[in-house]
Amino acid sequence: MNRPDKARAFAIARGEAIEAVAAVEIAELAGDAEAGSTDRCLPIAERVVALLTGLMR
Repeated sequence: MNRPDKARAFAIARGEAIEAVAAVEIAELAGDAEAGSTDRCLPIAERVVALLTGLMR
């Protein structure tokens, strides 16, 4: 896999990570997830997004 293809795959993964946190936030607001779920996910998501952003370069 060449560099542009890898960057594209990492960009897609980064978008999916952001969507996952949004889904948890929506579930929490709808009452389908425990209160505080989003707060627990955010530190992990921030690290994943930072990692994937670095890998895109």
